[in-house]
Amino acid sequence: MEFAKLTRGIEKLERITLDIKNDDLLNEVRQLDLKIKNEKFYLVVLGLFKRGKSSFINSLIGKEIVPTDVIPLTSVITIIEYGQKDYALVSFRDRTEKAVDINQIDDYIAEAKNPHNIKNVERVNLFINSDILKSVSIIDTPGVGSTLEHNTETTYAFIEKIDAAVFIISADIPVTEIEANFLKKLCNTVPKIIFVLNKKDLINGKDLESIISYNRKVLENICNNGGIEIHLMSAFQAMQGFKNNDANLIEQSGIKNITGEINTILKEKKSDILSKSSVN
Repeated sequence: MEFAKLTRGIEKLERITLDIKNDDLLNEVRQLDLKIKNEKFYLVVLGLFKRGKSSFINSLIGKEIVPTDVIPLTSVITIIEYGQKDYALVSFRDRTEKAVDINQIDDYIAEAKNPHNIKNVERVNLFINSDILKSVSIIDTPGVGSTLEHNTETTYAFIEKIDAAVFIISADIPVTEIEANFLKKLCNTVPKIIFVLNKKDLINGKDLESIISYNRKVLENICNNGGIEIHLMSAFQAMQGFKNNDANLIEQSGIKNITGEINTILKEKKSDILSKSSVN
């Protein structure tokens, strides 16, 4: 479907939502309209609690921006976009906004400081000076599968807005039943999924080969898709490499293979994926 047809469809939807006076739906429609016109591409990072999603995002950006912790952290959707200087914009459900320093974002996205999202944050936009963000917006979502049910619900509600997803699994834990159920929803909805096995530095040799083989069979069965590729990486090694300006460690981490895959998708499949996701 061409973007012109999508735009005309959005205009019809906007007139309908104005007629029925549904402000929440009108806001959704206008956000989609802006996304289509600007050809914004949402790369959403998904996975179970403590699979290393936030660390992976930091390694994509090349600096530690998204906070990490040993407890469930992200409680709201965080959209990371390009900006000439680093800052954050917090949007609340009452349609107000507040600009804050990057170092203050955990006051709004961390479960410990904003339990059950009592501050009524709708989303947080981070504007970061990083080359990869010039062509794609990276979305951090609450982890699925922790004891915090509202975090899982927030992530499931965002699935329909995804253009492409990076699904993080862990080298030290085989794919679980919770992950399998989550993936069934993703595979039926999201146009493109990149599978990443994080923490490859924790195991090696035959054990690593075994977990890769097992996970590939499980993923292919869930998504009814043969030949699924699993990218191996260590977000820890990547960040250590960036901190110490160690090109060998960055190469060893596997992050370049994943950024290469993302760039290929943006170059060859962006328009087709945006059309499919916008229809969804």
